[in-house]
Amino acid sequence: QACLKLRDSGRSPYFMVVNLGKCPLSNFYTELKAIGDNQVKPEQLMDVDEVPKCQKYDEYILPEMLRNVYMQDSLNLEGLVQVVQKWL
Repeated sequence: QACLKLRDSGRSPYFMVVNLGKCPLSNFYTELKAIGDNQVKPEQLMDVDEVPKCQKYDEYILPEMLRNVYMQDSLNLEGLVQVVQKWL
């Protein structure tokens, strides 16, 4: 089970929040390497309850649909992998 939780704003300025919770710091490198090895899915970058609202009428759209659209349109997993590979 992954301990690393990442958050990004999806908009400029881009940032990432790393939350290890109660996991040891030694897990950080292992999980960061998993991102660099492209073993992370977009669903893992969002909380289950997280539903980004970007447009005026988003409140009328099913949360699952909003999540899927956000993951496809806003999460740049390939870019994240490239950046993490540079860190490793």
